Amino acid sequence: MSLIGTLEISRKALNAFKTALTVTGHNIANVNTPGYSRQRVELSPSIPLDELPSGVDVEGIRRVRDLFADLKYREAIAEQGRWDVQRGVFEKVESVIGDTGEGSLLDLLDRFWAAWHDLADLPESTSSRIHLIQTAQALTAKLKEIDSHLVETLGSIDEMLEEKLLRSNELLREVAELNVEIAAVMGGGGNTSDLQDKRDAALDELSKLMGIGYSFEENGAVDLRAGGVTLVQSGEYSSLHLERTSSDVAILTQDGVEVEPSGELGGLIELRGKVSALLGEIRRIGAELITRVNELHSSGYGLDGSTGTPFFTGNDSSDIEVNSDLIDNPALIAAASEPDSPGDNSLALSIVSLRDTFDSEVKSLLTEVGSMAAQVERMAEGSKAVAERINSLREGFSGVSLEEELLDLVIYQRAFQAASKVAAVIDDLLQTVLNMV
Repeated sequence: MSLIGTLEISRKALNAFKTALTVTGHNIANVNTPGYSRQRVELSPSIPLDELPSGVDVEGIRRVRDLFADLKYREAIAEQGRWDVQRGVFEKVESVIGDTGEGSLLDLLDRFWAAWHDLADLPESTSSRIHLIQTAQALTAKLKEIDSHLVETLGSIDEMLEEKLLRSNELLREVAELNVEIAAVMGGGGNTSDLQDKRDAALDELSKLMGIGYSFEENGAVDLRAGGVTLVQSGEYSSLHLERTSSDVAILTQDGVEVEPSGELGGLIELRGKVSALLGEIRRIGAELITRVNELHSSGYGLDGSTGTPFFTGNDSSDIEVNSDLIDNPALIAAASEPDSPGDNSLALSIVSLRDTFDSEVKSLLTEVGSMAAQVERMAEGSKAVAERINSLREGFSGVSLEEELLDLVIYQRAFQAASKVAAVIDDLLQTVLNMV
C-alpha cells in the first residue's frame, strides 16, 4: 500500500472517531433530557478496492431504542390513564354518597323513620310533627345535595373530555408534521434520531390519552389509529370532537366516524357512564320515596281531619321538598287511618313499615359505590406499578448512562489520538521521500 493510501486510512479514522466523539458529547449533553434516546455511531471496515485494507467507514448514527418495550409501555400507560383519571373523581363521589357517618344519607334516612315512629308513639303531638318536618327537610336537602353533586360531576367530566380532546388533536397534528420532517430527512440521508425522539414523546402522551395502535412506513412515517379508526397517515391527520346527546356523549372524527378510545378518554367515558348510572339510581330512590310516602300520607287524616295532602312535592331527588303546606301547618300531617281519630297511629306505622325497603335500597347503593371505588383504586395502583416497571426497563435500555458515555469518550479519544499519530508518522515519511527526490 502506498503512503498516500495509508494517509487516507488515517483520514477516515480521524473522521470516524471525531463523529463518535460528537455523538458521545450529544448523549452526555442530553443525559437529563426527558424522552431522549442515546445514539451510537455504527462503524464498519471500508471495502478495499484491492487486497489491501482501506480503513473504516461511518455507516450511520443509530438511535438505541427497543420498539417492543415502547409498544408494551404504551399499552400499560393507556391502562394506567384509564384508571387514574377515574380515581380522583370517584374519591369525591364516594365521600358524598358512600359516607355512613352522622349527616350521611343513611343516617338521615334512619332519623326520618325514627321521627315517624316517634309520631306513632304520640299521634296527637304537635312537637313530634315539627320534629318530623325538620328531619324530613334534612333528608330532602341531602338527596338534592347528592343529586347536584353528581350533575356537577358529569359536567366536570365533559369539561375534562373537551380539554383532553384538544390536547389529543394538538398531538395528532404534531405526529403528522413530524412524519413529514422525518421522511424528508431520511430521504436525504440525514440523522432523524432527535425527530424520532420528539415523535415518540408525542406517541407516549397520546397512548395515555386515548390508547393507540401504530405501524411504520418505509419512509419512516408512522400510521396511527385509536379504537380501530386511523387518525394519522403519513402527513395527514383527523381531528376529534365531542358530540353530546340527551343522555350520553360520543367522540367523533371530523368525518363523523365514532372512535371508542381507551386511555384517559376511554376512562372518562366509562366514568361518565358510572356516574350517570348512580344519578339514575339516586333519582329512582328519590322518586320512589316521594311516591310511596305520598300514597300512604294522602290516604290518612291529620289532627284537623284533613286528608289527601301529599307529604313531599317534586319528582325525584333533583327537586324533592317537604310540602310547604305541612311546614306552615304541622296539624296537616297525617298519623291516623280513620277520620276523627286523633289517637290513631296506624297510618304513621304504615309509613314506618317502608323503612326496610328503602334501607335495603340505600345500603345496596352504598355497597355499589364502595365496590366501584375499591375497584378503581385497585386497578389504578396495579396499572401504575406495571407501567413504571416497563418504563424502568425501557429507560435502562434507551437512556443515557454517564458512566458508559464517559468510558466511550476515553476510548474514542485514544482512538482519535492514535489515528492522529498514524497521520503524523505518514507525514514524516512523506517528507523523507520528498527530500530524497
